[in-house]
Amino acid sequence: MNMSDADANFVEAALEHLRNLEVKASVTAPQEAFTAGRVQLKVKGQVLNYDVELTPRITSAEQLNAIHIRANRPDKALLVTDQLTATQAKHCRDIGLQFVDHAGNAYIDGPGVLIFTSGQRAEKVASKHVRVSVMTAAMVRTVFVLLADPKFVNKPYREIALAAKVSLGGIAQTVDLR
Repeated sequence: MNMSDADANFVEAALEHLRNLEVKASVTAPQEAFTAGRVQLKVKGQVLNYDVELTPRITSAEQLNAIHIRANRPDKALLVTDQLTATQAKHCRDIGLQFVDHAGNAYIDGPGVLIFTSGQRAEKVASKHVRVSVMTAAMVRTVFVLLADPKFVNKPYREIALAAKVSLGGIAQTVDLR
């Protein structure tokens, strides 16, 4: 699986904060099929290679544990995300999950290298990368009514809502898909 341009840009943006710490960082194609890509860090003569674990949004310690377990070699996995809280960063350090995020937080632990920064907040979280479900249940019911009986296309929202058994807001959300 090769990293898409959007994913590569997401990783590059997170690595930019490490470059400010005089760390040379580069993104390369994956060597294994199960990783998004590879990151190579050069710090004070040391070369560290990591498999990228790309997870734009972290919501719990359980999610971090799952990422750590899923990684083929946890010591060689680098989580790239939009922002970790100080508590999440500490948890990563406790379980040995190395990471970088868009806010400038990082935990890198290699031979002769230790970088740990936490508590930084992103100016603007890169939320455009978060995958969101486009269709809600109300939207599906509304589309079904419109496809099943085309006469509803020209009916008022109230009648469509009654037929689809959804709220007026659900109708408006469905019709206003841009």
